[in-house]
Amino acid sequence: MIERDLSKIVSAYALDDPRFTAFEDHAPFERLDGEELRRLFKGIGDAAEMKDKKHGIKIDIYGDTAVATGYEEWSLTHADGKGNDGAKSRFTIVFIRKDSDWYVIHEQFTRIG
Repeated sequence: MIERDLSKIVSAYALDDPRFTAFEDHAPFERLDGEELRRLFKGIGDAAEMKDKKHGIKIDIYGDTAVATGYEEWSLTHADGKGNDGAKSRFTIVFIRKDSDWYVIHEQFTRIG
């Protein structure tokens, strides 16, 4: 199991907001709502190892909305020994400000290699 505090990562997402959506760079390649992404994070927490590197990040702020774009390289080793997964992707992440905090309201990752 990955030694990390996934609750800290999940808390940065507005998963309970009905407007939340995500498209990830792996199957099932369908739009996810907050509950579906929460289950995906749980699966990541069950992995033996995950590496993630983001680079080329650009952030633009428009009042109470911000858009981040960039590139990501990630790899995951499954705890059950059934292989590895990984991708090089480009991403767009949209944040909204609630009170004085920022939360992810949408993200899209698209494989590029």
